[in-house]
Amino acid sequence: MDKEVLVKIYDQVQRCMVSLVGGSGHLTSYSILPDSFSITNEEKIQQGTRYHFTARAFRESEFTVYGGDNPREPENIAGSIVLDDTYDIVRDGNGRIMLEPWNCVQVPMRKQPASLRDKVRKQLLEKLQAAESVIEKICKECNLDDETKITVMLDDIQSRLKGEKVSTDDLLMHSYLEDIYVNMLVGIMDQDMLSPQDSISLLVRSIKKRIDNFECYFEKLEKNELERPFNP
Repeated sequence: MDKEVLVKIYDQVQRCMVSLVGGSGHLTSYSILPDSFSITNEEKIQQGTRYHFTARAFRESEFTVYGGDNPREPENIAGSIVLDDTYDIVRDGNGRIMLEPWNCVQVPMRKQPASLRDKVRKQLLEKLQAAESVIEKICKECNLDDETKITVMLDDIQSRLKGEKVSTDDLLMHSYLEDIYVNMLVGIMDQDMLSPQDSISLLVRSIKKRIDNFECYFEKLEKNELERPFNP
């Protein structure tokens, strides 16, 4: 799919996802991670085109409290939205936005996603910084130097995720470590074409390159224009 079209669809989905209402009437919103958004199928219908999508998103509601035993983590979501030929929102005969499986209360003004963008931007930067800290903590705890192969560190992380190794450090706890491992470390390795046999220093350099050039990195990520490897 054309990148510009994907961004238009993402924008409309995100606009809708900030104003959802559940069966009990309580409000819910989702902040979608831009790099996770993808279209899985397109279906031509009478009202326009139904776009089926998947993504990872942070959920918030009036009853949700994060922290302690309930850390803030993204969820896997899947749904569909109907848009017209100009990629504008379509409503059914009852005036409801054709977004499934959710019920959208109202579509906010376009300036509102800017705050969501800032939130996603902040979360991504924090995840990159956390990935850097995770590597530093594991290297220190396991006495690994910069030239140790990445696979040694990955094996250590996997042993922690299996429960064979437990740490009191919050960054190395299972629920948070799994997110950093899957969505940061493995993702960055794939993006920069790093092998498990490469040195840890190369992975650290890739993470640092993204942090030091974060505005460029986030903009390219948001527009789906990231190259392999990432070059600021």
